[in-house]
Amino acid sequence: MIKGFILSSTICLLSFFLYPAQACAEEVFVGANVNGVDTPFSAEIDEGGINIQIGIRGEPEKALESIGSPSLYVLASINRSGDTSFVAGGLSWHIDVANKLYFRPGIGIALQGRTAQRFRLSDGRRTDLGSAVLFEPELVLGYEVSEKLSVELTWLHVSHARIFGRQNPGIDMMGARLAFKF
Repeated sequence: MIKGFILSSTICLLSFFLYPAQACAEEVFVGANVNGVDTPFSAEIDEGGINIQIGIRGEPEKALESIGSPSLYVLASINRSGDTSFVAGGLSWHIDVANKLYFRPGIGIALQGRTAQRFRLSDGRRTDLGSAVLFEPELVLGYEVSEKLSVELTWLHVSHARIFGRQNPGIDMMGARLAFKF
């Protein structure tokens, strides 16, 4: 599991840095999320703990102007309790809402290392995510504290939308992070 996580993390980070337009990140973020939050988008799978997140975002992509010039991002989310950790990369759009307030929806692909089937002891229900490859939609509400610092409230979801099989409980995470601009 750890070897797979390290390998997938390395591949995601290398692909981000090898893309020429993103040689310099526009911002770095760090935060924490509660793992396994109960929402209509997920099922109870006995996950918990806190996920520590670190990530980078690039500048808005002029080449993707036809879809709103999103930024590329890469993040790592490490669960402190040994539950699901993952790396993800994707596209994120910065949308100004009001003075210093912004909304940042995003969609990415995540890789996670807990691929073995897991079953709940109490009722025998299967609780694994069903795939190593997952979608990672996220919603962020942020506030620019200064030119270089923003605070963000985050919701992330990981699941495979039943593309890779019927087993797909998904996991939702909510938390906060700080974003530092260069």
